[in-house]
Amino acid sequence: MSSPTLVRRATATIAVLIVALAGAPAAVAGEHSPIETKKKHSLKDGCFTASYDDDTWASQTMYFKNRCKTRHKLRVYKFDGGTQTDTFTVGGGSKGSKRYWNYGGRMGIEDLGRA
Repeated sequence: MSSPTLVRRATATIAVLIVALAGAPAAVAGEHSPIETKKKHSLKDGCFTASYDDDTWASQTMYFKNRCKTRHKLRVYKFDGGTQTDTFTVGGGSKGSKRYWNYGGRMGIEDLGRA
């Protein structure tokens, strides 16, 4: 083969590879990529608003706010029907967060009324 033929073939091969790779993602994300698995959930019950991100890793953090002027009790629970719940008192107009280890899955809140 002549040198110009080899150059044309090499150029054509490189062009095909560039076109094929242009459609592929720069980095293939794994099944457990936080970008793929996290979804923000917003909750509201009585005086409370809360939010958390889905996470399949070690923990989830619930962010909450008491929109009333009086202290109220907040109950945080799992939707899987388990008995694991957490109840605490939040001052009027206060906000905060609580981290739950090995909690994974959907969560819910319940305003238990004035404290």
